[in-house]
Amino acid sequence: LGQSAVFAGTLRLDQVRLGADQVTFDWTTLQPPGKDYTLFVHVLDADGQQIGQKDAEPFDGQYPTGLWETGERVRDVRSITLPANAKRLRIGWYDRQTGQRLPAYSADGKPWPDDIVFIEIP
Repeated sequence: LGQSAVFAGTLRLDQVRLGADQVTFDWTTLQPPGKDYTLFVHVLDADGQQIGQKDAEPFDGQYPTGLWETGERVRDVRSITLPANAKRLRIGWYDRQTGQRLPAYSADGKPWPDDIVFIEIP
């Protein structure tokens, strides 16, 4: 991951590691999110077409963001297939009840368009 991202000033994405059938996200809690959010992970091909998707709360709801505390580091491993033609991931957090996305910013404070963070797949 070349750029880190911060969501709503609460969750910072520190690292992403890609495997054949899983993606690992390392998060730091900057302040308690206060509620349970769902992470969406979309897999895109070279043309930007969505070829895979996995929306889920961390640990399949076993340890939701509403329980995370300030300074906590959380490693969230997602089972998701990355086909050979996968070129990037599109991720973000949202409130499942309202559909509202958490605002996403780059490390230097610039907003990500549509609160979506892109991660290139080498």
